[in-house]
Amino acid sequence: MPVPKPASKRMTSTWDHVVISIKLALKNYEQIAILFLLPSLFLILGAHYFGDPFIRKNKLVLNFSLSNQQEIGMILMAVWLLISIVNYAPAIYLRLKAVETNTSPSLTECYREGTKLFKRVWLSQIISWVIILAGVILLIVPGIIFFRRYILSPYYAAKYPQLKLAQVFRRSADQSRPFAGYIYATFGIMILIDLVLSDLLGAFTLSQVAYYILSYGILFLPSLRFVEILKASAHSVNKGRTESRQIV
Repeated sequence: MPVPKPASKRMTSTWDHVVISIKLALKNYEQIAILFLLPSLFLILGAHYFGDPFIRKNKLVLNFSLSNQQEIGMILMAVWLLISIVNYAPAIYLRLKAVETNTSPSLTECYREGTKLFKRVWLSQIISWVIILAGVILLIVPGIIFFRRYILSPYYAAKYPQLKLAQVFRRSADQSRPFAGYIYATFGIMILIDLVLSDLLGAFTLSQVAYYILSYGILFLPSLRFVEILKASAHSVNKGRTESRQIV
């Protein structure tokens, strides 16, 4: 697939996307509550009950036996993991559909359509993170490059269900190349906002709930950037075709 030239169409700044993402989050708060907040509550409670199995009265001890409270914590965290796995593809569908149509897809629609994408979305996510991690372990620079190439691959997998996974990764790598700076800015600001919120709210249980709720305001940043890259890439292709016809 030919690499698109940088589009002349102006890209939206990431800070502007933050405002749009917050508006989308408010519009889809019910879906976010089930797909994101519900599993997060199990994680928070699980971590609260579990604590640290190697700390006893502020002393480090090598004790692998768990108390009843810690066993409850492990069960709660296992529930979080299970719900998170089930909800991942519907969550990707929500992010993509809400951005593309500026609507609020129902939970039923998210689960129905997202379940159809479960296997390919999860495979693309796992493979992309393995590639990125391998790049970071081998050398930092390849990891950064692989991040740009493949971090949006789950959205490509959801958007183009007719493509094989190899084609998904190829398209993700090709179309993201002219927009590397915007991709890094998107995820860099997400990390920055996450660090600020976690620092301000601390590690108390109630503060963690507030942290998760506020952090969901930036849930739509990756899908906003993804959809804009698709539009800009299509704009470049159409412009190239028009210029070719004029030359002919």
